[in-house]
Amino acid sequence: SLFRVPSLSYDGPGPGIHPPPGPPAYEEEEAMADAEKRFFSYHKRPDGIIYHEDGSKFCSSAQLINGEVMPGCMHLSAVWYLSPGLHDTHTHIHDVDEVVGFIGTDPEDTESLGGTLRFFVDGEWVETDRSCFIYLPAGVPHCPYEIVSLERPIIHLSALPGTSYTRTDV
Repeated sequence: SLFRVPSLSYDGPGPGIHPPPGPPAYEEEEAMADAEKRFFSYHKRPDGIIYHEDGSKFCSSAQLINGEVMPGCMHLSAVWYLSPGLHDTHTHIHDVDEVVGFIGTDPEDTESLGGTLRFFVDGEWVETDRSCFIYLPAGVPHCPYEIVSLERPIIHLSALPGTSYTRTDV
């Protein structure tokens, strides 16, 4: 198995730690099997990397989950941006809401994006150097976006309530 749930043991109540009342709901093996159904590792692209024309790395796929990977699951993808560049060059809309995030990776300054982002939304460009989430209601035109500058990798997230990523270019 790729994922293991650690076993918990109780040596008695410690500060703020109390055993659950009664016997556990599942035997350990059954609980492990149930938990493992919810954890997996999947990459969107076989090599996981998008390259610039000059061969340098632009972004690396981190993880993807959706209804194809796990039936019934919403769409959530994550990538690492590794260098500046323009991404998703087509303005588009979705028939469901979307939340996108751009998260800096400096543990000493979590608000800092570690670069500069330009994002086209509803007819105008917005620029920020702060970690952020962007809420995009269904039907709001958005993209392209550009990582203008980059001091350290940026994590990008995209979440939609549907089980797949669908869009209409406008």
